[in-house]
Amino acid sequence: MTSRSRAGVSSLPLPSSRPRLRTAIAQARARGTDPALPLVLDLAAVEFMDSSALGILIEAAADGLVLRAPSRAVRLVVEATGLASVLEVEP
Repeated sequence: MTSRSRAGVSSLPLPSSRPRLRTAIAQARARGTDPALPLVLDLAAVEFMDSSALGILIEAAADGLVLRAPSRAVRLVVEATGLASVLEVEP
């Protein structure tokens, strides 16, 4: 898994397990070029998201987080839980 920087915003694909997700977020933040910019997670390939992963995303949102291109499955979970009003979601 790699993170990349676009205009100073760290972006990474979402890994498939909760421990890897937590580690990937921490590593991407450590490598980030500007801590004031949000971490951007690409969710296009995510087919399933449970409450544990949502909890990790909510924790990460406190330090700035953008959910990019969430799959239909992720979008439904985020909207059904009301987190669309808390988490920043890009199409």
